[in-house]
Amino acid sequence: MGAALANARRLGTLEALCAIALVPGTVASALAYPVCLTYAAWRYLVLEIPVAPNFPDNLAAGVAITLFGVGFAAMVLPALVGCVRRGWGDLAQAAPWVPVYFLLVSLAAWLALIELVRAPVRWNKTPHGLSRTSRSGRLHRRGL
Repeated sequence: MGAALANARRLGTLEALCAIALVPGTVASALAYPVCLTYAAWRYLVLEIPVAPNFPDNLAAGVAITLFGVGFAAMVLPALVGCVRRGWGDLAQAAPWVPVYFLLVSLAAWLALIELVRAPVRWNKTPHGLSRTSRSGRLHRRGL
C-alpha cells in the first residue's frame, strides 16, 4: 500500500486518478464488450428498429446506432492510421478484424475471471523465452 501511495504522490492527483481508472477500466471494458455487442446485435439486427413519429422519440435509437458505428470506427481507424504511418500497407487488410481481436481479448478476460473465482491460487502463465531466436531461449535452452 505504501508503494501505491508513493506512486500516487509522484504522479499527482489527476494522473493518479487516470491510472486508477485505466487499469480497472480496461478489464471492465473487456468484460462488458461481448455483453454489449450481443445486446446491440440482437436489438438492432434481429429485432425491428422502432420508428417513432417525431424526432425526440427516435433520438435514443439514433444515438445508440451512431455510437455503435463510431465505436467500431474508433477501434479500426487507429490500426489503419498506424499501418499507413509505418508503411505497413500489407497489414492494413487486418485492421477490420480488430473487433474480432477484442472479442478474443474479452474471452480471455472472462476465462481469467472464472478461473479467479473457481481456483484463485492457480495462475496460468504464458511461457516466454522458449523460442530458439529469443535471447533467453538461446542462453538457457540450447538443446531446442
